[in-house]
Amino acid sequence: MIRNIPTAEELRSSAIELLVMAWEAAVATFALLEDSEIEIWDTDGSALADYHAAQQPALRHAHVWVHQAQELGLKANIAAISPYILLAGDPRSWPRPGPNGEIEFNDFRTIDASDLIRVHDTVCNQTLPPDFIRKFDEARRSRNKIVHLGGRGVAADATGIFVGVLETVESLFPQHRWARYLMDAALNDPVAIAHGQGAEAGLLASFAIVAKVLPPAMVRRHFGYDKRRRSYICLSCSTDEKDWKDPSRFAQLTTPDSDQLFCPVCAVVYDVLREPCAEGSCRSDVLCGSGYEVGKCLLCMRVDAARFEDQARIWLRGRADALESVPVEPPDIPSPPADGHPA
Repeated sequence: MIRNIPTAEELRSSAIELLVMAWEAAVATFALLEDSEIEIWDTDGSALADYHAAQQPALRHAHVWVHQAQELGLKANIAAISPYILLAGDPRSWPRPGPNGEIEFNDFRTIDASDLIRVHDTVCNQTLPPDFIRKFDEARRSRNKIVHLGGRGVAADATGIFVGVLETVESLFPQHRWARYLMDAALNDPVAIAHGQGAEAGLLASFAIVAKVLPPAMVRRHFGYDKRRRSYICLSCSTDEKDWKDPSRFAQLTTPDSDQLFCPVCAVVYDVLREPCAEGSCRSDVLCGSGYEVGKCLLCMRVDAARFEDQARIWLRGRADALESVPVEPPDIPSPPADGHPA
């Protein structure tokens, strides 16, 4: 009997983890530059060239992670049909069962990376686009140079890592936007779990870099964000913990006449009020639609408290009623001493 047979979901999760690691490596390359003042004193560009050269080991590893994620993604789609299709070699070369009659799936040789595309397009309903196949083969060759020979002569590019991740997700994991996968990874990050901190700050900084670096058409295609359109404060990313001091400003109306905003960072859609802002110089008509901040302009942050005080009062009363309805456990009462006298 074969044990520990991989499922499509397990392979898919492993692939996403590698893509997140590669993405973070590319983000870090740009984030370090933004935090420095290299553009001020590096008059001849030599320091910038040295910086990118020093980043090559990390970026080459990220390139390998992207290709490995592609392999796992292809295997996940094949395993959804049957994981046994992944097995390679003549049955006479298969590993022998142990004393208990069991064999680990990992002990089998699986099909080579060069055969994955052919097998995928043979057994899966959706065939892969020619552009993805071409780039997969190119990445496989450069990946082999990095893994087997150290990768000298292979130039890895942080922007190329972004593109590779997004195109991989689009071709192999189209169930969600990439932002959703990033959010799930951030919520399960060990640091966020250990310290109980929100994941929004890092994601906002990451998206700000990506929106600046990638072409507008690519940002619009993969994130649903149009750099040419007006953006508003995201009610989901800009939590009460931040006290609105440094809010996210990437949310956009789903359509010009819509009463809903979509945030490309947290991938959340929520309702807003389409009422003119109380600030005369502000041309916004997109206001917070609920909560104690109801009526706050999601562009200039002006609040018309008098106009929306009834709605805010109703919201606060409902929240108080909800808290009062939560049962409270009575405090533990210590048992009296054995002699019956109070302690």
